[in-house]
Amino acid sequence: MYLSKNIKWLRERENMTQTALGERVGVTRQQIAAYESDKPNGTPPFKSILKLSEIFNIPLDALAKVDIEKEGGDLNVTFRRDLNVKKDEKSTYFQKNVRLDSQSVSEPIEVVTVNQYGDPNIIQLDIHAQAGWPSNVDNKAFYEDLPAFTLPGKEWRNNSFIYIEIKGDSMHPTIYNGDWIIAKKISDYRHIREGYVHIVLTNEGINCKRVLNRVDKRGSLVLKSDNSEYPTYQEPLDNVLSLYEAVCKMSYNFVNHGETLQNQINDLSSRLTVLNDRFNRIDPS
Repeated sequence: MYLSKNIKWLRERENMTQTALGERVGVTRQQIAAYESDKPNGTPPFKSILKLSEIFNIPLDALAKVDIEKEGGDLNVTFRRDLNVKKDEKSTYFQKNVRLDSQSVSEPIEVVTVNQYGDPNIIQLDIHAQAGWPSNVDNKAFYEDLPAFTLPGKEWRNNSFIYIEIKGDSMHPTIYNGDWIIAKKISDYRHIREGYVHIVLTNEGINCKRVLNRVDKRGSLVLKSDNSEYPTYQEPLDNVLSLYEAVCKMSYNFVNHGETLQNQINDLSSRLTVLNDRFNRIDPS
């Protein structure tokens, strides 16, 4: 593991003090010093590692597993998602896919980025990056400038994945504000899993909803929230730029369902007590 060494080397490369880096990460100078110390109790939490990955524009796996100083000197790498790939090698490739509207003759190009072993990267889209996504959905340079990482396991191969930050409460209690979703590309609307959570990119923005496939009947997708306060609506397929199925989530919100149930029982018991008191006042016998 090279995490502590990389943090220090990248900070010094950017001529940043520990205090300055701490302000950007949202921690103290002492915590940054601990991150750089390589002591067991100095390992940064995952939230800080994510932030460091964004600040230095280095993939998560490279930040932890690659000696960046050494690789940078020997391989003349570019310190972005194509870390460990020589500049004269391609770190991206284009792959044609069936259009969501499979009746169309034109086939849009899906941008896929790969690591040095040819495995697909998982592209990270925070709130700031999401703002430019609709207008850059087929822009190679847009994806190359985003942080990315890979995960072990065959389930993360042979597809295009995004790691996207969710804002808002429309999917409570399944997904909370600030949760992150890993989602895989859906290239054909016939592959939509009925009623499952998807990321739907449209001309207007990004939606995290349960999707009902009504393309054949109405030419649209039905988007449904888990939060009943939000209405269900239809999205014409012609307005959908890209579609991803949610396969995994990372959450900082650990809900104690047992406590929630007990609170509901206590509330119900209190209500019954009040009703019983009112009944006794009406009929003291």
